[in-house]
Amino acid sequence: MDASSLRIDRLEVVQLESVDSTNGYLQRVANSVNKPIVAIANGQSAGRGQQGTHWDSLPGDATFSILLEPKELPAGRTFLLSQLLSLALRDVLSELGVDAEVKWPNDILVQRRKVCGVLIETHLQGAYVRNAILGVGMNLAVRPLGFPNYPTPAATLADWVYVESLPAPLSFVQMLVAAWNACLERTEGDMENSIQRSYLASLFNGVGFHDFEDVDGAFRAEIADVRPTGELVLRRGNGTQRAYPFKGVRQKVF
Repeated sequence: MDASSLRIDRLEVVQLESVDSTNGYLQRVANSVNKPIVAIANGQSAGRGQQGTHWDSLPGDATFSILLEPKELPAGRTFLLSQLLSLALRDVLSELGVDAEVKWPNDILVQRRKVCGVLIETHLQGAYVRNAILGVGMNLAVRPLGFPNYPTPAATLADWVYVESLPAPLSFVQMLVAAWNACLERTEGDMENSIQRSYLASLFNGVGFHDFEDVDGAFRAEIADVRPTGELVLRRGNGTQRAYPFKGVRQKVF
């Protein structure tokens, strides 16, 4: 497919004081719009993470979803959107002076702490994606009491960036859209392979052997690959490889 078809131009902004979830809002209006639209919420009553988990946010966080209508994106290649969004988020943090990594499939980590979660939902038409909703929850607000005890310890960008230098939610969205388009421009006609290379290079625990856990217990392995469909391929010390679907394996962060 043509990388230019994924560009986000002329983005319409809908600012919501409160909503159940920004992904849910865009699902309800998807059939009545025909251009990219972003919904930003000051508060969510039922924010969602991957596979039904709950996402907590505070006023001041960048909590938003973007509705896209990709052209000729095959149904089996929706993970490309996750890769591209992860790379764009990482670039925004770099612009803010923060080094980040991508924890497979698309959590954004800073110093082994999760600062951002992503939820991508797609609707298909035949063999292609009709539309995609890119949900983002970026922790920006100061948390004087810290975070609850999550499986992956959480943090906020305010832990590394002066509050006065933190972007407002809408400014963060604008930075992300610019970074998304810049990622596409850098692919130079080889979008899928270029994004795959950049994604693998950005992965947390991407080099060497590390601790993992699946239904059979703990083990050490190295990341051998991430398939175009999103499965994580791990190689153990004896050379055997296994591919894991989302939530099929857990990486130890500490």
